Amino acid sequence: MNDKIKFFALGGLDESGKNMYIVEVNDKIFILDCGLKYPSKNITGVDAICSDMNYIIQNKARVKAIIVSHSHFEECGAIPVLCKFINVPVYCTEFTRIIIEHFNSDFEINTKINYHIISPTYKEVIDGVQFSFTPLTHSVPGSVSVKIHTSQGIIAYIPGLIFDPTAERPFHTGLKELQFGDKDSYLALLCSSSGSTKQGYTVPKHKIKKLIQSQFDTCEGKLMIANYSSNLFNLKEIFDLCEKYNKTVFLYSRSMDDKRLLQIKNYFVAQNICSPNIKIGKLADINRVKDSDIALLFLGSVIDVFDKVSNFLATDGKELHFELTSKDVFINNCIPIASKEVEAVQMLDNLYRTDMKIQNITSKDRTVIALSEEDIKQYLVFLNPKYVIPVDGYFFELMNTAKIVLSSNKKYNYSNILVLENGVPVTFENSVAKADYVNKIETADMFIDGIDIGNVGNNVVEERNEMSSDGIVIMGIVVSKSKKAIVGGPDVQMRGFVFLKDSENILREITNIFVENIRIYLTGYYNKKQDILDKIIEQCNRYIRKETGKKPVIIPEIIEIN
Repeated sequence: MNDKIKFFALGGLDESGKNMYIVEVNDKIFILDCGLKYPSKNITGVDAICSDMNYIIQNKARVKAIIVSHSHFEECGAIPVLCKFINVPVYCTEFTRIIIEHFNSDFEINTKINYHIISPTYKEVIDGVQFSFTPLTHSVPGSVSVKIHTSQGIIAYIPGLIFDPTAERPFHTGLKELQFGDKDSYLALLCSSSGSTKQGYTVPKHKIKKLIQSQFDTCEGKLMIANYSSNLFNLKEIFDLCEKYNKTVFLYSRSMDDKRLLQIKNYFVAQNICSPNIKIGKLADINRVKDSDIALLFLGSVIDVFDKVSNFLATDGKELHFELTSKDVFINNCIPIASKEVEAVQMLDNLYRTDMKIQNITSKDRTVIALSEEDIKQYLVFLNPKYVIPVDGYFFELMNTAKIVLSSNKKYNYSNILVLENGVPVTFENSVAKADYVNKIETADMFIDGIDIGNVGNNVVEERNEMSSDGIVIMGIVVSKSKKAIVGGPDVQMRGFVFLKDSENILREITNIFVENIRIYLTGYYNKKQDILDKIIEQCNRYIRKETGKKPVIIPEIIEIN
């Protein structure tokens, strides 16, 4: 039987995060990763964004498995959300399971998830389709590439994982176990593109031990280090140095508390990469340890870590009942994403205002673990895929991957390098790919706001943006419909869009608009209360825009009594 194959992305193309790729084999749906992304600054009051899951929900009878490559927010953060709607096995490594459960708890979703734990070089037949997994190196343990074996050839999913033969378990590359199979058997490579603009290889520029060891040698006071909580590869290096120099590790973090850090440590111990003798201290006991034996870690996400350090510095250390001195050293290992460069600069400005010695690690010193130019070429040599589909990146990164592939081998041209948009399906028949731009699958963002999932629409976001930039007007009144009279109020409050000297006239005018319309409403002219509320909003908006140029959020409320 010649398998019918279709591939498309519900998220992850021309964006950073919410990676979610669909491979259909004979109408059986397999989901590769299901992640989140952080909202941009103009999306107010939203905690995270995931892909719209309507296609999956509508076709849930055909969904056979969710395959998770590694434990980053962008790859697995939305698993608890998806599993609220469908009950299918989630295949992942043990460490990835631990992190998914943290996301489950952090967003208070509390979904019961059907995990199937995979190990290195694991093979599994899922509903008649062969899958195999290979451990590769990333910034988190238990990261695997995914191979789907079909009659047309193998589809390989490489989500930013690299070859590092020197990496220790569980970050290791499975070189001995690595079996790519027949080089002519690879139908398509789904190739991560987020690092494609970087020249050379990622290895060994992703390591920091040699960069920071001199600080451990010479520091006479407290040693403080900022590190992303998702970058456990570097965290392991920090642990190793803390153990070597007999330092007690303290954690200044809300996203990863003492219990979670201890869990990470125990996992490292279980994998024989970290000594059980490493000291983990409770933050409340930090003053019981000599300054030169302290290693204070600031761990957080790409969103909050810079504010976390700045908030700590605002108290000059007094929050922890100690002073920052010239003997102290601060190492910043957090390379900011584009939307957080301002916060990073503010943090550095605050750091340099102290007497501490500062080491700021930049992108010139360390490379984020992702597929650089030569890494992509390396996979092309190993796999020799017939087709390459760039995934995981903005459009310019997808195009850069296409250019790398195009220049690396004469067999590639514009017919077998497929740069797609979210929702554009590619079908494979007799090992020939065809993109279908006509029957594009509908894709969209789904917002997560606190514990609400999908209830925050674009209109709500727009309203929050208006409120943050143009302010708000709240109007209230109590009426008696039986008496057809106003019995309380009106009460009108304005915030955030008008100067005090102008407020009296504007307040008087919009109050008049409000009261006049309420009197019309009491005559029975309007059948529905919402009609008069819409009329009030429209008239007040027109007046305020004319007088101030602003468009505040206007919320009128009528309380009716008998």
